[in-house]
Amino acid sequence: MPTRARRTLAYAIALVAFLTALSSLWAMKVSMPDNVYISYGLPAPWLRHQLVTIAGAVDRWLIDQQALATDVALWIVVSAVTVAALDWLRGRSSRRRADAAREG
Repeated sequence: MPTRARRTLAYAIALVAFLTALSSLWAMKVSMPDNVYISYGLPAPWLRHQLVTIAGAVDRWLIDQQALATDVALWIVVSAVTVAALDWLRGRSSRRRADAAREG
């Protein structure tokens, strides 16, 4: 694999890893009169930390496995599309340089 392709792949993996970490740390606090919780995850909240219920204070963590699977699948697709797009852009610019070298 050429050096440029490795660098492109490394940039894509780093970008998607950053976006995945950012989406996992995304928090939304929901406060209702008898229920307070914090949801984590973007676009589908997959982790909920419940703080207060009608019975009083609690410390309960709930994991939504379906939403977690949706998030993982989404970020796998995003990484594949990112790598494909960067590869396509690199190939396009390489073809332009090769065409310009042949002409000039």
